[in-house]
Amino acid sequence: MPRANAGVAAGLTLAVRDSHKSRSVRSLSVHACSAPVHELSELRSRPELWQRVHAARLAPGQKELVVVLDPPLTATCLSVSRFSRRCHCL
Repeated sequence: MPRANAGVAAGLTLAVRDSHKSRSVRSLSVHACSAPVHELSELRSRPELWQRVHAARLAPGQKELVVVLDPPLTATCLSVSRFSRRCHCL
């Protein structure tokens, strides 16, 4: 039986916490999938199901990102990807 429980999101607040002192998060991408799937593992092997709904660059040391989705997003799954940059810290 497919998982088809969709939710509606008008916005997201993402807290950013760097796990390494020598790296900081450079950018975040939010992807959504609204297709019903039988198993969540299907989402990994089928990238065509995902749609990028927001991408943002972060300032060095930025700890929070607020995303307003207009129009509101209806999706069954959300994914957040982060990309890091190296910092030259003494």
